[in-house]
Amino acid sequence: MDTEGKEQPPLNLDSCNVILDTAKTVYNEEYDRFKQIETKTGVTIGFVGVLFGFIITYLTTIKLGNNDAGYLIYTFGIRFVIVTLLAISALKYLGAIKVGKFEQIDIDEVVDTRLASRPPEELTLTIAATYLKVIKENEEKINQKTDKYNDGLKLMVSGFLLFLIYFFLEEVIKYV
Repeated sequence: MDTEGKEQPPLNLDSCNVILDTAKTVYNEEYDRFKQIETKTGVTIGFVGVLFGFIITYLTTIKLGNNDAGYLIYTFGIRFVIVTLLAISALKYLGAIKVGKFEQIDIDEVVDTRLASRPPEELTLTIAATYLKVIKENEEKINQKTDKYNDGLKLMVSGFLLFLIYFFLEEVIKYV
């Protein structure tokens, strides 16, 4: 709570309840964001696996149309970059999953006989402060998860677009 040794006006229970309700709402919203990024990451890592398998299968079954050194270097280089982008993408998604777990309210900070003896206004604000503490701890984790997810998504899209370019170039080379 915000007490700086100054004389403060008396607390209003209704106002304190509004503050507590707001803290609970923000906490629940953060929990929903956490679950949402976890779910999106899990689904997307599965998609990267399928995409990776498809591309590897394609790259291993396609016959090289030419034995020219320049063509072989181009083919190896672009294949290597595609596989690398998808692999790093998958690692970013795994990193997003490993960031940490959602911190919950420490019930020991709330269920306390010392707190129970306080006036309702102070008790309500103390509980709201407990929510605030946990919200701040979780916010950083959620932002890290989101950043890693976004990085993985950019890499996956880049790898897939590069594969499409490679595919079309190979089709053109076949008929030239």
